[in-house]
Amino acid sequence: MATEKGMSRRSFITAAGIAGAASLGVALSGCAPHQQEETPMAATGASGGDMTWDAEADIVVVGCGAAGWAATYEATKAGCEVIVLEKSPSIGGDMSICAGILPGYETEYTVSQGVTATAEECWQEYLERGENPHGVPPQDVIEYVFKNCSENIDILAEHGVEWQRADIQAHYSAYDIFFEAHYGDIVGGGSFVEPLKAIIDETGATLMTNTRGKRLITNAEGRVIGIEADEGGSTIAVKARKAVVLTTGGYSGNSKLIGAFAEQWKGVKGSGLPTNIGDGLIMAMDLGALTVRTQDGGFILANSEYGTGFNVNADCLYKGFICDPTGARCINDGASYATNDLVDQFSAQFSRQEEDFLWLVVDSSPDSLEAYETNVATHGTTFITADTLEALASEMGVDADTLVASAEEFSRAAGELVDPVYGERTSGYPIHAVAEGPFHALKLGPSIVMTTGGLKSSLTGQVLRAKRVGDADAVAPTDETELTEPIPGLYAAGMIAEWTCFTGWSCISCMTLGHLAGINAAKEESWESRC
Repeated sequence: MATEKGMSRRSFITAAGIAGAASLGVALSGCAPHQQEETPMAATGASGGDMTWDAEADIVVVGCGAAGWAATYEATKAGCEVIVLEKSPSIGGDMSICAGILPGYETEYTVSQGVTATAEECWQEYLERGENPHGVPPQDVIEYVFKNCSENIDILAEHGVEWQRADIQAHYSAYDIFFEAHYGDIVGGGSFVEPLKAIIDETGATLMTNTRGKRLITNAEGRVIGIEADEGGSTIAVKARKAVVLTTGGYSGNSKLIGAFAEQWKGVKGSGLPTNIGDGLIMAMDLGALTVRTQDGGFILANSEYGTGFNVNADCLYKGFICDPTGARCINDGASYATNDLVDQFSAQFSRQEEDFLWLVVDSSPDSLEAYETNVATHGTTFITADTLEALASEMGVDADTLVASAEEFSRAAGELVDPVYGERTSGYPIHAVAEGPFHALKLGPSIVMTTGGLKSSLTGQVLRAKRVGDADAVAPTDETELTEPIPGLYAAGMIAEWTCFTGWSCISCMTLGHLAGINAAKEESWESRC
């Protein structure tokens, strides 16, 4: 059985930007490790006494969300001793708050549920659709996900997760392949936490919660041989005989880092989990790791202004209309969230507004009132309320005639799936008239709930850096693979890596590429055996 160590929680790093995130590497001379002060990585190593390792294993996995558990599962299955460092008191990360919907085909469970689609059919369908608003992933990486993802449903089913058909089938596939997770009374990604904790226990891995990785430890050859971590306020050194696997998540909880990567979103709230601070990303970058697509920022969604999370649910958004700071409608509020149409609408409009906010307006007809009250009760969201639209406009500081005209224009097509201005409502939610007082308005600010881009990695899961060259003339036109090289002993998977976030498959790709990183990290030769 696994052993678990619970440590007191320490405050997290908040990076002030890329330039401010310096000196996170530890250089060691030769194969014998040495301890040193916090200085930038040096190719020749540094002087100091012999390092004392506080713990050691073949593989050290840093972060225990969707990718972390999968890497642990595979590495232990391959016979490796594994230590898992998790900065939070419990496992889960973004996985625990996701929708908990996974695709599955060609597995024992899905076949028993009547799924006849093959991995090849689903892959070809994806290629034909060409749907990915966040870029075109390397084909070999995404093809691997499509052809190897299904085992996760079987693994989770064997450990108590129950599945039912999800209602998003038509948005993503012509095949009936999507299943929603349930575990007891829990629905969605939270269903995975207890079963995956049980799986980690079964693997025999050592899980150290409340323990945050601080900096990677390398030898003089630049090979990663371990990691320093904060354990209850004390620094410990954890040896990784074969590899370190970074699965620390993205940086959606770090507004400053978002602004450093993506200038256009400087000042935009990062409303992801507070543990998504980009610490693993910075550790790898300090060793020269390349990043890809971080300039995109991430998924921009409506957040109640100055809130700390995504405080407006979809039901409330679809029960009213969106207008700009003048009170005029400005967005196809019937666009689908499932296909990222709504995300793209918000992103475009937020970037155009000098005031950097939009308004949501709903009424008090029974369906709208329920959505409004749910938001207030569940998220503590603060709406402006008035008996008439004219009075509401006054409270909002917009022109009354403009707001009334927006409401009338919107409400004329009540019950229809075609907006009088924007056309088809791809969400499937019909227009809901905004006509029955009292009326409610909420100021929406942009927030990034999930970041895109991250560490550049190979299909083996190894983190890549640019090759060192001694003479600029030696850099001839060539393909990308000749200009990059893996950082020895370092792997990454999940939201920290470059291509996790592609339409509708984020959680399953974290899991699948986590398996891949664990499989390949386990194949590494121990650095100690070469000393």
